[in-house]
Amino acid sequence: MSKKCKIYYGTLINDGDGWARLGSHLEEPVKVEGRDPLGKEPEFCCKQFEELWQRYILYFYSNSGKGQVGIRMRDNLSLSQQENIRFCPFCGAHIILLEDLKLRAIKTWHSVAAYYVERQ
Repeated sequence: MSKKCKIYYGTLINDGDGWARLGSHLEEPVKVEGRDPLGKEPEFCCKQFEELWQRYILYFYSNSGKGQVGIRMRDNLSLSQQENIRFCPFCGAHIILLEDLKLRAIKTWHSVAAYYVERQ
């Protein structure tokens, strides 16, 4: 069996009265204001890949308008010219993106508006 690298993401299925984009994809664990993050931690294939991820050289990419999700490498070029990375550049493991959560945006009012997501 070949090595795999699993990156989890959530999909917004309720837009919270229009402030969020329906169908947006959020990398897990999803940061939630005032609570513990939601979702699963990535399952990295090797230490080198994990280190690049933690240094934000590799990152989760989402273009909900086109229904695309992927992993990309940060550089100074235009993001539109980048290709998604499908295999680990170090160990050759297949990078798998798995939808884990369905999220809905909610809104609570304080002295300023604060927006949240929660499990659907």
